[in-house]
Amino acid sequence: AVIDQPYEALQRQLATLFAQAERHAAWAAAFQSLLDPTLARHCRFACLRDGAAVFLADTPAWATRLRLHSPRLLEHARGALGLAVDRIQVGVRRDSD
Repeated sequence: AVIDQPYEALQRQLATLFAQAERHAAWAAAFQSLLDPTLARHCRFACLRDGAAVFLADTPAWATRLRLHSPRLLEHARGALGLAVDRIQVGVRRDSD
C-alpha cells in the first residue's frame, strides 16, 4: 500500500543508522583496548572525518599523551580495523557547561 512506502523507507534509514552506530562502537572499543586504562579514561575515539581518526581528550595534557600513541593507533586503524585513514587527529573536549 502507498502508506507503507514511507514506513519502509524510515525502516531502511533506521537500519542504516543502527549499523553505523554499531560500527562506531566497535571501532571505539578497539581503539580503547590499545590504550592503558588511565589514558583510556581520559581519551575517546570520536569519529572518522576527512581521512582522520579523530580522538578527544579531557585536557591538553591528556591530548599530548595520546598523541604519543598516534603511530600505534594509526597502524591498528589501517591494519586490524581496515580503515582508510591517513592520520590521527587529537582534540580537547569542550565542557558542556
